[in-house]
Amino acid sequence: MKTTFKKTLLAVAVAGFSVNAVAAVNIVDDSTAVAFSTERLSNTATTVTIPRENLEVTLGAEYAVGDIITFTFSNDAIAASQFKSTITTSDTLNADGTPAANVAGSPVTLGLLSSTATSVTYRVTEVSTATTTVGQKFTIAAGATFAANAAKLQSGSGLTVTYAAQTSSGVTIDAGTKSSFKLVYTASEFSTAVTTLDAIIDVNDSRLSFTGATFQDALGVTVSQNPTFDPDGTGPMAPVAFLAPVTYVSSKYVVNGDFSWVTDTSSTTAGVQAPASAVAITGCTGATDGATGVTFTATSMTFTCTDAPATAVTATFDVRQGGAKAPAALNASTYTVTNTINYNTGTAQTLEIGPKSAGAWTLNGSQVRVPYMVVGGGRFGIIANVTNHGSKSGNITLDVFAEDGTTIASNYAAGTSAPGSVTSVAGALNAALSAAGVSTTSPVKFSFQITTNVPENDVIVYAAYTDNTTSERAIVNNDSKVQTK
Repeated sequence: MKTTFKKTLLAVAVAGFSVNAVAAVNIVDDSTAVAFSTERLSNTATTVTIPRENLEVTLGAEYAVGDIITFTFSNDAIAASQFKSTITTSDTLNADGTPAANVAGSPVTLGLLSSTATSVTYRVTEVSTATTTVGQKFTIAAGATFAANAAKLQSGSGLTVTYAAQTSSGVTIDAGTKSSFKLVYTASEFSTAVTTLDAIIDVNDSRLSFTGATFQDALGVTVSQNPTFDPDGTGPMAPVAFLAPVTYVSSKYVVNGDFSWVTDTSSTTAGVQAPASAVAITGCTGATDGATGVTFTATSMTFTCTDAPATAVTATFDVRQGGAKAPAALNASTYTVTNTINYNTGTAQTLEIGPKSAGAWTLNGSQVRVPYMVVGGGRFGIIANVTNHGSKSGNITLDVFAEDGTTIASNYAAGTSAPGSVTSVAGALNAALSAAGVSTTSPVKFSFQITTNVPENDVIVYAAYTDNTTSERAIVNNDSKVQTK
């Protein structure tokens, strides 16, 4: 009898170990993750709600009276008072997470044992002998929803729930890979896609057009209000729906870069009154062209669209502005776009996206900026040489800028750079200043840009100024590919 008894206990123990070894709780497959946008969370005074059925537990082991179950949360967004004090499990749950079967003779009853700011612990108080506890399901919210603190979800980047169970003697049971679940994700509802500028300014046409004898280049922007958030990009996880999305109102776009080519049609009105043909805007309610709904400065273009999200907006620049040629030489420039989204959460709010790259207008030649030069006063003289160590010949032009940044001369002819030659543009600089009425009786400080119609890697610029009173020469560094120091 004694031997038989021991063998029986051993068999039961082995069987029990086998069940628990392969058993694993599942809080993933029947649960549903949600997302709250950072726009919603940052503009919600107190709480957002999560349906109770979004967190469902399926047991994977045989439980006994006295076993302990603990739910741990990644932050304290949900108060302990929102959890059930008594839980009865069920074979199946209704759509709202309430028990749908065997409630009267529930296989497992759980009683609230304790809680902390980030955890809640239950003890098994009753187990029915009529059926297995494996596969039993339950939810833990006391009401129909969890009320989650918006600020804590925001600061905690959402909410993750972790399940753990152990016997009354402290042995871990029902552990597995589906014992942790991210219930709440946070991300922005909005994104902005940009189709960039990429035209090449043609120095063979005195920088008045783009290569291929073209005059237009287009910038595209599209704002999207995303209904879902994809937790792992293009990975296997399904997108998660945003709850309580905000209301989109409009988008303001600020494009920064060189807009000095835009003609000002009024010499008496403050600001830049651009011709309509400077830009054509499509897909935008609120702005149509350079004269309607658009504001230009020398370094920016601003307009606002009130169309629904996902509407593609295109700004097509025409550097001719309706004429045969652009009125001023084009400058190589990088461009950015900053999108300010106006939305509503009950009150008006804004979200700024950017600056994002909007592309560039590049040059099919060399363009070197010399940031400082001084001449005149009977004391200072200019040295400015362009060395061409390539095999091509090209025209040289100058853009000269006053100390306050205003333009003194634009696209001023300064001769030709021949292969292997050193060409001085000092005389052309002096002539450009004189032609603009700039007196050098007293010392004049300025900067200048040298454009040479040859490959940029073939050009070295040497710039310096001389001081006649000390017979010294001060070299000025520039941004040519190879520095001369």
